[in-house]
Amino acid sequence: NGIYKINLQEGKSFLFYYPTLDIPLSLNINAESKVYIVVLSIQKLHQLFAEYQIENDLIASMTQEKFYIEREIVPSIRLVLNQIEQMKLSPQFQNLFLIGKMYELFTLYFSEMENHSENCPFLNNENEGKRIKEIKDYLLADFKNPPTIKELCEKFSISEYHLKEGFKELYNSTIYGYLLDKKLEFALHKLEENKLKVKDIAFEIGYENPSHFISAFKKKYSLTPKQYVKQFQ
Repeated sequence: NGIYKINLQEGKSFLFYYPTLDIPLSLNINAESKVYIVVLSIQKLHQLFAEYQIENDLIASMTQEKFYIEREIVPSIRLVLNQIEQMKLSPQFQNLFLIGKMYELFTLYFSEMENHSENCPFLNNENEGKRIKEIKDYLLADFKNPPTIKELCEKFSISEYHLKEGFKELYNSTIYGYLLDKKLEFALHKLEENKLKVKDIAFEIGYENPSHFISAFKKKYSLTPKQYVKQFQ
């Protein structure tokens, strides 16, 4: 009855849990919008994680406390949602396919949350943690011409050891591995807009040879850029 109202932003997900009531949903959405809803009992979710001996603090806390979490829908999850939408199987296989995709969604969602926690024991100095986040933002500001490690260290007055180790602790990746992931995520959004050619997107994120971009994209998403675009046609 309108007790809780939440604005759903484009490209965002909500995980919400209410322990004492079933919650009827009423959605007001634009005609061109797509909303995916997965409903699961807390008992089933606990059972699923226990079955595979997965420990997760968030799942463990889902008992009495109500809460909601808003997060970006990362490209790997967007890809799964697109695969569900484009499913073309006979009825006898559809349920099996959807169950597999639900397992994949849960795996990606909760592992992503765990891997990208910014509560980092290595960075016990608040200023150092802030500096590494500034370096991350600086890197993302210019995909095409990333600086060297030495240039980053000089600009932000940080040792190479602390930069590399701190970045790995905060973002669970090497500096240039993280940058590559963000480049490919950016490319994914550009492909969905379908306004630029593949070679133009490659140049925009710093690839001189489009074939190298295509190889990197396929390695990350298991599809070439053209195969990905076909999902939206």
